[in-house]
Amino acid sequence: MVGRFVYRQRSGAGDINEGEGFSPQLSGSTKRMLIATLMIIGVFSVATVTAPFWINWIWFGDMGYRGVLVQRYIAQIVSFLIVGGLSTAIFYVNVSLALRNTREDTGQVGRISGWSQRLLRGLIVGASMIVFLVCGFAGARHWEDNLLAVRGPSFGVDDPTFGRDAGFYIFTLPVMNGVQDGLVRLVAVTAVAAAVIYLVRLGVRFRRLEDVPWTALRHVSGLAAALLLITAFGYWLRNFDLVFSQRGVVFGPGFTDVNIVRPLNYLMALASAVAGILILTGTVLRSPKYLIGVLGGWLALAAIVTPLLPPLVQRTIVNPNEFQREAQYIERNMEMTREAFGLGGVEVQELTGQDVIDVDALSVDEPPLRNVRIWDYRVVQPIYQQLQTFVPYYEFGDIDVDRYDIDGVPTQVMLSARELDVDGLPENAQTWTNRHLAYTHGYGAVVSPVSDVSSEGWPTFLVSQIPPQGPDEL
Repeated sequence: MVGRFVYRQRSGAGDINEGEGFSPQLSGSTKRMLIATLMIIGVFSVATVTAPFWINWIWFGDMGYRGVLVQRYIAQIVSFLIVGGLSTAIFYVNVSLALRNTREDTGQVGRISGWSQRLLRGLIVGASMIVFLVCGFAGARHWEDNLLAVRGPSFGVDDPTFGRDAGFYIFTLPVMNGVQDGLVRLVAVTAVAAAVIYLVRLGVRFRRLEDVPWTALRHVSGLAAALLLITAFGYWLRNFDLVFSQRGVVFGPGFTDVNIVRPLNYLMALASAVAGILILTGTVLRSPKYLIGVLGGWLALAAIVTPLLPPLVQRTIVNPNEFQREAQYIERNMEMTREAFGLGGVEVQELTGQDVIDVDALSVDEPPLRNVRIWDYRVVQPIYQQLQTFVPYYEFGDIDVDRYDIDGVPTQVMLSARELDVDGLPENAQTWTNRHLAYTHGYGAVVSPVSDVSSEGWPTFLVSQIPPQGPDEL
């Protein structure tokens, strides 16, 4: 539909001219249809977002673990608010400070810049909201890591290189690395945003680096110093990551890691901290060239010495005499491997092989001998497939070995689930309904002892057939 409207226009001579115009309008039925469409889209959007929540809520409640789900949601919300709130505070305070430092309008400069205080304030608020959401969701995504860092238990085993409990490397170190990496990104983005504000608002006031205003120089240099101090913290953390090193002949820190990489990380941490302090000192001295020199020296050390020296030492000193150089670290690896697999308390006995075994010692009624495996899973799988599928759309994917108490006796068995293979349906049954609605899962499992053989030479089945038949224990 088209609607009429009356307009008035003042001419250059001061006369007022009146006229009529037309504007498009929606009919009542079109409006109702549009509203209904928007409501349907809104309902589907809300359902899509909330469906996973309600499914988890019902399922965890039915399993008796709704408290676990609640704890998860609380951890996600707390992580979202803390990470998002702190990140937004850092960003907003700094960009607002940059805006405040440039709010003085000095005549022509203000007209040339063309940026109103209100527009910039709106952009800052919008950017802060983006930072809040991005950082908040990043923190919520790592809710489990955060909980483990806070509540993770101690392993009671210290690593031989740094003397820290193994739980530190499993629970705490990943979160510390994540915090350090996130701070680097946040401060870098904040520094760029503040620098852009200074350049846009004050860029026309100076032509040389020495003409940079004191407030802008102090602010941006402070952010650069903070970035270097956070980088120093990152180099300190890198040493702990050496326990996961794969540089040497064994997993874990080797000769090069302990004697070259670790000192270099400490050196780079110290250099980064000193560079940050020198930048602040350079700011006090108001010497931009001095700041550039400090940053250039740090970058040269980080880009040349640290990446090149460890590989050079590994190739020229360690590899030619690897066993001798790495012997100490191989022994550490073996010691920690035994500790990890619970083999530290194994009693070692030497068997001479001189003892005489009589018939009674070989009685098949002894549980250890009854569980000696004579069947191979690679042989059992096709036997299961041949004898226990019954229909072409069932299959046995793999064979597992496990132990169950049967009639009070620990028994080692082979077992496999009877799984569905929809490709095995007859060609005339390959319909969408059958593939997605009717035939959706397998049925039952097959279990057989590892040491029993039937008179026909097949495994003796403890659980078999459709529907499954077998002992109540299974």
